Amino acid sequence: MSPALACYLAASRLAAPLARLLLARRAARGKEDKARLGERMGRPGLPRPDGPLVWLHGASVGEALAALALIARMGAARPGLQFLLTTGTLTSARMVAPLMPPTARHQFAPLDAWAFVTRFLAHWRPDLAARIDSELWPATLVATAQAATWRAAHGRARRDARGSGIGEAQAAGGAGVSGAGGADVSGAARADVMVTGGADVVGAGGADVVVAGGADVVVAGGDGAARRAARDPAGAWRGAPLALVNGRISARSQRGWAWAPGMARALMARFSLILAQDAASAARFMALGADPARVRVGGALKAAAPPPAADPEALASVRAAAGARPVWVAASTHAPEEALALAAHAQSAIPGLLTIIAPRHPERGAAVAALARGAGLTVTRRSAGQGIDGAAVHVADTLGEMGLWYRLAPFAFIGGSVAEIGGHNPYEPAALGAALAHGPHVANFADAYAALDGAARRVTDAGELAAALVWALAPGGGLTPQAAAAARAGAAALAPDTDALDAAAASLLALLDGRG
Repeated sequence: MSPALACYLAASRLAAPLARLLLARRAARGKEDKARLGERMGRPGLPRPDGPLVWLHGASVGEALAALALIARMGAARPGLQFLLTTGTLTSARMVAPLMPPTARHQFAPLDAWAFVTRFLAHWRPDLAARIDSELWPATLVATAQAATWRAAHGRARRDARGSGIGEAQAAGGAGVSGAGGADVSGAARADVMVTGGADVVGAGGADVVVAGGADVVVAGGDGAARRAARDPAGAWRGAPLALVNGRISARSQRGWAWAPGMARALMARFSLILAQDAASAARFMALGADPARVRVGGALKAAAPPPAADPEALASVRAAAGARPVWVAASTHAPEEALALAAHAQSAIPGLLTIIAPRHPERGAAVAALARGAGLTVTRRSAGQGIDGAAVHVADTLGEMGLWYRLAPFAFIGGSVAEIGGHNPYEPAALGAALAHGPHVANFADAYAALDGAARRVTDAGELAAALVWALAPGGGLTPQAAAAARAGAAALAPDTDALDAAAASLLALLDGRG
């Protein structure tokens, strides 16, 4: 193990108290679900279902929607399969809630503290773990991959226990601990601990812990997973092969790993399979130390995800309110893109223009509305229950309604592309027939934006965005002929790539079956 990774893991073992404080502060600011805060500490909010379980993790909305498409395809091929989807944001949790099939359940991902991650793994015991896109949290990766040694350690523990007469000890209201071979063991309330071979173990808070073979392992969880495994060899968790799907890494991120190349190699070695979005990402993963035999170019899963839905009544209502006004949407914006959109609105001088601004983080809605008022524009907010009637600017600061605005507005500026974020998903508006504009920073979807070359307008400032509005929007609503042609070309360039989805599903099922 590299020194950098060892230091990180050591810090993660001490991080739980600080992580709890961080979560409390985030919850106070409305960035965490207070009712489900325990999930961020690895405490399960739901029981584990019977049968094989595939754990998919996506950081936020786009990754979660790609994961849902993958769940649908894998579930169709293997009807008995169960799924766990974890995400890290409130927005993603609210988005996926109504879309989850009966075979899937959602949890918030635990923070990357060793105690949280191992508690999570002990309860859920996934048969396969797949991470979507580019989230590489070291403690989570190491703990998940180390779990593959569980079966061997479990067998040694049982043999050692039989040879030395060690059994499982239980004590009401306190620790029940058996130790042999010089074990250094401390147990806290309600811990059932079985220890052999000189391991250092801490069991706490209702945890069941099985440790063997000299490893420093803590597996915690309130459901008695380890205790059942110790009693029933057939029920023991056999570990989870780890896959990275839709993998993406920019040149900038690769350079960021230069400070710890050994750590990068150690993390890459944990993956049994890496399906990269494109050849450039595949090459970067291999440069970081991934085994070339385990790396493939799998394509972009987000291209296969269906476009966001829209409530028919809500769509009819906003269309009636907009009438024949020219309408456009600045979607998934970050500062200073809202200011740019407002300046473009004014500079375009299009009569009756309705500008919809959908900030990437809806909690910024009040600040965006204040910007519009400061620019002398009439503004309404969706989250306040206000309509678009009479407004020059409407702030779409709600969750799960991008399908509504992409259907209303025939022209869309995709945010995170003038701000140096890397660009957001262009597949959704393209699939719904919008003509597109974007800024220069599109590394997150480099192949997609390259395919849009000639079919989308590239803008860098308010003047260029204003010119794009004049080019795209017809005076009586809808698109000009040239913008309509560009929209058709964009939709064709970003047509759904079901081959990538089929290939990813087949690869994960093969890995689950031990054929990957």
